[in-house]
Amino acid sequence: MTYGDRPIESNSRSLVMDDEFEGLEEYEIIDTDDLEVEIEMSSTSEEEEEAVGYESDSEFERKMSCIPTTDHASFIFSKHTGSVYCIGIHPQDENIVITGGQDEKPYIWNSQTGEVLMESDKFSDSVLNVAFNHDGKYVAAIDMGGKIQVWKTLPTGFNDVWDTKIDDVQWMRWHPQANVLLVGESSGSVYMWKIPSGECKVLPGHRDLADVGAFMPDGKRAVICYIDGSIRVFNLANGNVCMKYDSPDIQLETVISLDVHPDNNLVAVGTISSRLYVLKTQGAKSAQQFMCVEEHEKGSEAVTTSIEYVAFSRKLPYNVIVAATDNALHVYDYVKSEERGYIPIEEGVTRLVWPEGKHTVYVGTKVGKIAVCDIRALRRIGTLEGHSKSILDLATTKDAKTLFTTSDDHTVRLFPVDELMPQFGNSTE
Repeated sequence: MTYGDRPIESNSRSLVMDDEFEGLEEYEIIDTDDLEVEIEMSSTSEEEEEAVGYESDSEFERKMSCIPTTDHASFIFSKHTGSVYCIGIHPQDENIVITGGQDEKPYIWNSQTGEVLMESDKFSDSVLNVAFNHDGKYVAAIDMGGKIQVWKTLPTGFNDVWDTKIDDVQWMRWHPQANVLLVGESSGSVYMWKIPSGECKVLPGHRDLADVGAFMPDGKRAVICYIDGSIRVFNLANGNVCMKYDSPDIQLETVISLDVHPDNNLVAVGTISSRLYVLKTQGAKSAQQFMCVEEHEKGSEAVTTSIEYVAFSRKLPYNVIVAATDNALHVYDYVKSEERGYIPIEEGVTRLVWPEGKHTVYVGTKVGKIAVCDIRALRRIGTLEGHSKSILDLATTKDAKTLFTTSDDHTVRLFPVDELMPQFGNSTE
């Protein structure tokens, strides 16, 4: 059932706290409203890609059928008028979600009724990231032009509490326990904002773009990865670099994916050329390297590919990490330093989500299908259909019973995976 214009019926089926910045007094408070940094970005045309043998996304989609044969979704949100890039789920009331995309409008809506709770017109560029904070009291959105907007969640709605603008935002993360935003910029600067006061503190800069970043689980440190392959771990209390890995040390190239382990020590990073690293952030430096290469056909030459997404296992009795490359899901045992195997994804990988404590991984593809993979059996057990174009983001509820997906086809779909899995001879456990 499509909704967005009208309601629908439900389907049956010690931290950096003390006002968040205690111990960070050394930093200068700055006004970021007037920050202007000119960054020249280069792009590769389809003609140039063809000249060096790359296959463009449009050519790939022409080869693979994007027309779904069925629709497994129970709900469809269709308010967006462009590609939907991102989704966030309220941590306390999982019926409330926020989505954003190409149409420059974040929507907050109820996934059970279809009611739009908030529609913002404060952005002038595509909304590339949205997220609720740890307790759902605040929700943030950023656009490609550098606009950052935060709302406070109230019983009566959502109130604007803070906004700013910087140059060319790359990513945004909420602190795991405090009302603090961590934001990376193309210049290499990384900002921390206390919400709602807007007090700003800046981590020491680096010469290259801060491509990905995250807080460590204890909230006392942050790991930042740069486009030149450098990785820095910052002590947030004093802003010092407490550990670093430089590209020449471990042959790192551009890092495009990152995950942090619940043990507050290990981090995993994926690069543009098949290398997956598991690094220690405490004690002596240690780096494990895995090569994520794959064969497109049996017996064919192994090819290198970018690692689009990495994720550690959580609350499971084995120590594995998954790495999603262009056309496969690789599974590694990082304690034994060996590959368990890989699951081919011929439709091309875009994103994945691995629900905590579950053996099932959901992999978004370039043609709109969601591959359902069993990590224990190392096989694909099913496919969820409904979208007609590339999957851009995925999220699940905490109980892993509902999967949310966003797409280039302008829609958000809800899949009742707990009900659907028996069709594939499996469950979400």
